[in-house]
Amino acid sequence: EQHIDGEAIVKYDFIPVKSYELQLKKGDKVILLRKFDNNWYEGRVNHNEGIFPV
Repeated sequence: EQHIDGEAIVKYDFIPVKSYELQLKKGDKVILLRKFDNNWYEGRVNHNEGIFPV
């Protein structure tokens, strides 16, 4: 796990399966908080936080 600072624009919709996952829509701006591994990050969109695939 690694703390990061930055932002990203979402390329694809992501529908969460678990309660701790973050729903994303194409075009959303995500504030990046942490990198868990090469496949999952934690971020924030509009006061909602969760993890999502990258």
